[in-house]
Amino acid sequence: MNKKAIKCLFILMIAPLMVSFSWPQKSPRITSTFGESRGDHFHDGIDTISNDTRIYAPQEGKLLYYWDQSIYPLDNEPGAGNYSILKHDDKVTMYLHLQSGVNTFDLFAEGDVLGRMGNTGHSYGNHLHFSVFKDGGAVSVNPLSLLSHYEDLKAPEIIGFFMRINDKYISIRDNSDIRLTNHHPLLVRIVDSAMGGERLGVAKFTAWANGIKAADHVFNEVILRDGRGYIGDYAFEDIFDEIGYYKLANIKYKEGLNEIKIIVADFNGNTTEKLFSFNVRLDLGR
Repeated sequence: MNKKAIKCLFILMIAPLMVSFSWPQKSPRITSTFGESRGDHFHDGIDTISNDTRIYAPQEGKLLYYWDQSIYPLDNEPGAGNYSILKHDDKVTMYLHLQSGVNTFDLFAEGDVLGRMGNTGHSYGNHLHFSVFKDGGAVSVNPLSLLSHYEDLKAPEIIGFFMRINDKYISIRDNSDIRLTNHHPLLVRIVDSAMGGERLGVAKFTAWANGIKAADHVFNEVILRDGRGYIGDYAFEDIFDEIGYYKLANIKYKEGLNEIKIIVADFNGNTTEKLFSFNVRLDLGR
């Protein structure tokens, strides 16, 4: 299947997720995408910045809850900083890291100002963290599936392959020869950019090892279960390494030539495919 066909298939796959929200910022720039690694958990929203610091209600909604340091000066600031939560029919939206002085209307019309983009809580610069939840908060939804088109013409880049052995990251080069005493997970470094300069996560990650599918993850929803997040049936540590490399967790190598195929796509369907092979000498149990 060629790249154009793969892109069309991916767009068809996400098409049922109908656009229902306007953007909560004017002319936003995405700095972090849904499902990215946060060291030990999935990023459950998108981060955006804008020259216009105002945050707008993306749809009519009822104010469920808010927290504002200027109103509760004696309380410890939460990791979310100043934030607001709106209820819209079957979904809930959250807006984190706002400046002090959030608006506290009972009901917001689409386009009403909630507050202003800030740097409160566990934040490393002025930005908005925007999350969408459904099923009573049990499922975090990729906001990009509900927002209008975001321009992105750059395909993800597959930078390199690695194994972590004795706490050291070993680069595995194409057509190299390696000796293994264990079936270490194969790690893949992938970066994406929409406008240039960002280091964004991907929306789909698929891999085959020696003709057997080794990973197939679509980052449309994070299911919250038992205090942990899952993409489908896979927990964070099944998909990501500690430093954010994508992981083929249960790969089994064979003696001799091992062939790996990776296909990754961003949310707009820009796709990259990479074939990679290396020779293995197995010394298991040593």
